[in-house]
Amino acid sequence: MECHRILAHLQQPVLELRWDLINLIEQGKPGGGFNRSASVNEPIVAELMKQYFTVPCVDSLPPGTEATTDVPYPLQPLEMTAMDLTEPAIEAILSVLKPHFVLYDYTHWLPTLAHKLGIKAILYCSVSSVTIGYLLSPERKLREKILTETDLMNPPSGFPSSMIKLSAHEARRLVFATVQDFGEAMMTDCQLVLLPYVGDQIINARLMGGDLKVGVEVEKGEEDGLFTREGVCRAVKTVMDENSEVGKQVKENHAKHTKFLMKQGLECTYIDGFVKNLHDLLKT
Repeated sequence: MECHRILAHLQQPVLELRWDLINLIEQGKPGGGFNRSASVNEPIVAELMKQYFTVPCVDSLPPGTEATTDVPYPLQPLEMTAMDLTEPAIEAILSVLKPHFVLYDYTHWLPTLAHKLGIKAILYCSVSSVTIGYLLSPERKLREKILTETDLMNPPSGFPSSMIKLSAHEARRLVFATVQDFGEAMMTDCQLVLLPYVGDQIINARLMGGDLKVGVEVEKGEEDGLFTREGVCRAVKTVMDENSEVGKQVKENHAKHTKFLMKQGLECTYIDGFVKNLHDLLKT
């Protein structure tokens, strides 16, 4: 499969209630070799999705919901419930397609289902690595206890970024959700004012404003954890003031990281590495 075709799949919204079912390896080829031009027959996929797959109805989940962005934050857990109800449909589709790999995100039951069908399941994690390190470090001992707000206020021991510490308000919001925003912000020429509200927005903001120094985070009230008009104004003035040392540093760092991320061939280099890993995984 050509690099741009793989990217087209990987850059689709990951949180949608529709599945990227990708057959990256040519079926039946001697030795299971990799065919860079092979992919699932798209008309067949479309017909299977039409025949088997509809978003299940869940009480209080608005009709037509497909992505977490379609509903307010408090309703997002209902999407997880809807996703769990798609298991029979997903099994029917995979049974027909018989891909070598299936990529998944939220669905904890997918690996077991894939194994039953002789398919390898690959976790496609859209959350930043810094958030994974903060939340899921072995030091958290997640098999032994459920994380509390107090646990999340400080990073686990050995965490590489000491700039990231959370208030009680932030820890409470981190318990309930994660959202991706880091990559999109870094790919713009605009100066960054960071207003983290929930999920890994908080950790990403601390990383971007503290460690990488590519933006300025708006201060929150210590008592209520809320943003204020004055706090937003201070952050905007800081990041836009050409005579501000912080503003100059943020602008320089942002430009440096953006230049790296926009480097020609960078994405294909990572995709080529991903494809090589698929090769190796297929042999196991």
